[in-house]
Amino acid sequence: MPPQTADRNTEVTAEVTRLTPGHPEKRPDGADPPGARDTEKDGGAAGWLVVLVSFLCNGIIFGIVNCYGVLYVALLQKMEANGVANAAFKCSLVGSLCTGLTFLMSAASGVLADQAGLRRTAFFGAILAFVGLLISAFVSNQIEALLVTYGLIFGTGASLVYTPSLVVLGHHFERRLGFVNGLVAMGSSVFTAVMPFIMKSLLASVAMKGTLLVLAGQAVACGVVNGAAGVQHSAV
Repeated sequence: MPPQTADRNTEVTAEVTRLTPGHPEKRPDGADPPGARDTEKDGGAAGWLVVLVSFLCNGIIFGIVNCYGVLYVALLQKMEANGVANAAFKCSLVGSLCTGLTFLMSAASGVLADQAGLRRTAFFGAILAFVGLLISAFVSNQIEALLVTYGLIFGTGASLVYTPSLVVLGHHFERRLGFVNGLVAMGSSVFTAVMPFIMKSLLASVAMKGTLLVLAGQAVACGVVNGAAGVQHSAV
């Protein structure tokens, strides 16, 4: 029999033996048995802490982004009182830029997360969102400035928080990944339902500047919970 044929027969026999019941697959020394990593990546305190942090970060960011309509009404009244031309268009553009950049920058956010790590990217995004909202509080009478501070800076920061908060779930979950993604997505819904009442109350009590300062504090909270939780994986 030619050597090539003999080698081929040996390989086939080894494969049949491996697949035959009662003959478990031989694994390298130290290799995990099948299913061992499934349990490791589908639960545990660290994994569920990641879910909680992602829930809060998504909720805070989208609670602010989705409820811009409340700010819009107050901002429009202020701009019209100041005699700004095309006030409605300019005020709506501020919110449109913010929402658009939150998703438009997702690809860049993903690249940055691959290079710098998910936790660093989310923390940097929270700081950027804070800076955007903080400056917005002090230029709330200047619609052109708000296009930059609220629309561009805060919108970009929101994207840098949003994308890693979803990507990180795949480092801790496999079987339950769809379920925990749904839980995290609920955060935006819960906060979006509550934030209009909070914003309305703030506008009535501390006006636009105070409201934006409070929102800036919420953006800082994203960075604080992210860092304090120590949410990191060997690949994160």
